[in-house]
Amino acid sequence: MKISLEAALSRYHIRSYSDGFIVIQTPNNQTQQVCFPLLISPDSLITGSDVPEPGNFDSEQLKILQGLQSEVLLMVDPSLSFRQKINLNRSLAPLDISAEWMTLGPACRTFNLLQQDQRKVALLVNSHKLN
Repeated sequence: MKISLEAALSRYHIRSYSDGFIVIQTPNNQTQQVCFPLLISPDSLITGSDVPEPGNFDSEQLKILQGLQSEVLLMVDPSLSFRQKINLNRSLAPLDISAEWMTLGPACRTFNLLQQDQRKVALLVNSHKLN
C-alpha cells in the first residue's frame, strides 16, 4: 500500500491504494476503503454496478459522466484495446471530457494533484481486471 496524500480536505481524495481497493477520505473527514469498480470525483463517489463500464458506454452512462462535470477522466482499465480507447475518446469529446489511461498508482496521484489544483477531474477504476 502506498500513501499518496496526507492533507485533510473537504472533498473526496485518495489516501492510499492497493491492487484491490482504494482508501479515500470523505468530505466529512472519515476514511473509507472502497473496492473496485469505482468512479470518484472530488464531490462524488460511485461504486459497484452503478459505475459506467468503459468498453460499453451507453447514453445513460455518458449522462453519469456528464453529471460529474469533469474535464479530465483518468481511466484504469488494462483490458481495453487501442480501438476501444479511440472510440471512448470520440464518445467523450462532445461532452468536453478528455480521457487519460494510466496504471492505478499514477492515476491516484494524478487525481489528487489535479483536484488540489481545482481541476475538474474524475477517476474510473474498472474492477477485477487489475490483477
